[in-house]
Amino acid sequence: VQLAVEGRAWVIDALGDEGARQALGQLLRDLLEAEPWRIMLLGFAFAGDLAVLRPLTCPGAGSLCARSLIDIQSLARLPGEDTPSLKRVCARTLRRDLDKTHQCSDWARRPLLREQFLYAALDAYILLSMHDALAGGGAVDAPAQA
Repeated sequence: VQLAVEGRAWVIDALGDEGARQALGQLLRDLLEAEPWRIMLLGFAFAGDLAVLRPLTCPGAGSLCARSLIDIQSLARLPGEDTPSLKRVCARTLRRDLDKTHQCSDWARRPLLREQFLYAALDAYILLSMHDALAGGGAVDAPAQA
């Protein structure tokens, strides 16, 4: 699980012991269900993440509502465009190439590699700049090759 705020990012192992998973699940549930005026959460193509997080945040059969979430992928989608990738949205909003080399690495293997931590942290942190660019009418123009 990746979390980021201005100036800092965290990568938290969701495969830890039961006590750590329960604490992380409660933290995520509190964040996701917070009133939007209290906290703004950013995600990218978050519906898939929500399905994966549901067992962690709702042990049993509970439901989860991401009230405070802004999905950057939805915000950045251009009219008539297929589902844009994080790499593509980054290229056109920030004019930067996002290295996705470690996307398909072995995330089940422990310990994670330093490069995996950096990749995961950047994936979360870059959403802050993307949101700022999109909310401020940033460089969203013709789709870039990415």
